[in-house]
Amino acid sequence: MNRKLFFSFILILSLSIFGCKKNPFDYRTKYLGDYDFTVSYTSWVMGGTVTSGVYYKTGRIEYGEKGQVKVIIDANTPQYYHVFDMDRNGTLTGQGGTSSGEFESRKKVHLSFTNNGLGGGGSQDIIGTKK
Repeated sequence: MNRKLFFSFILILSLSIFGCKKNPFDYRTKYLGDYDFTVSYTSWVMGGTVTSGVYYKTGRIEYGEKGQVKVIIDANTPQYYHVFDMDRNGTLTGQGGTSSGEFESRKKVHLSFTNNGLGGGGSQDIIGTKK
């Protein structure tokens, strides 16, 4: 009887630890969740036209592949997201070298995006605050 109780306890404990969506032992876990994003942008085109502004979005930060996070800037379009490699210090590196960022705390992230090409380019500076 004690053996069945012991195995039942182990099974329930395993399910409660590993059955959750968030993994408490993963260094990325503390940063996941819903965020309010403030996006400041500047864009330019040949001939000197410059556009800039600020807009606000509600989004999420989720697990990506191993060692990565997915940043969804706009929760209304979750199919559009940015993938960042993340180290244990909260430093974010985007693919292609055009984006980077860092978690300034458990509740604040700072992201930067640049894109330049023939005839134009732009940048975005994004601050996210966890809800």
